[in-house]
Amino acid sequence: MTSLRQRIARGHESAQSRTKYPRFLHSACFDVCTPLRRVTGNDQSGGDSPEPKVRLDAFLAWCYEQQGKIAEAIAEFNEAQRLDPEQPFTLGYLGHAYASLGKRSEAREMIEEMKRRAQRVYVDPFAVAIVYSGLDEKDEAFTWLERAYDAHSESLLHYKHSARLDGLRSDPRFTTLFRRMGPVS
Repeated sequence: MTSLRQRIARGHESAQSRTKYPRFLHSACFDVCTPLRRVTGNDQSGGDSPEPKVRLDAFLAWCYEQQGKIAEAIAEFNEAQRLDPEQPFTLGYLGHAYASLGKRSEAREMIEEMKRRAQRVYVDPFAVAIVYSGLDEKDEAFTWLERAYDAHSESLLHYKHSARLDGLRSDPRFTTLFRRMGPVS
């Protein structure tokens, strides 16, 4: 992955250009080839990509997290946050990674920072929910998932099958929440 990161960095120097990649990267850790070909300019399909919600650093961190390389994931999430400090969702990913590593106080710091930011900008409640999920605080996680539902957060659709929610799947509230959303058309 390090050589992949270096290739991405060479082709996309500025913070603005490094954030342009397809929207489907949010749930594409299992299929990195096509999205990264587009990011690195090796895709021949053409067309513009929608603006993203997260950075490439965050995507690389997701991949590390899926591989169980939590320390590397945290480093990449921190880099994403450094390069794009106004992106509150990265705090949710970072908080979940901290929780996965057992760094509960750091995870809680991410929650508190998102709550502070929510007083001045929109912070997707789903981002807070995934940190609580990582902390295995199910009641709080469901409170924030309900807030995401009430806010019509697209994240509920994008991340329904995310491993970040695995600890919640056995709870009947999980099935109930996603059943209420109905089929996606």
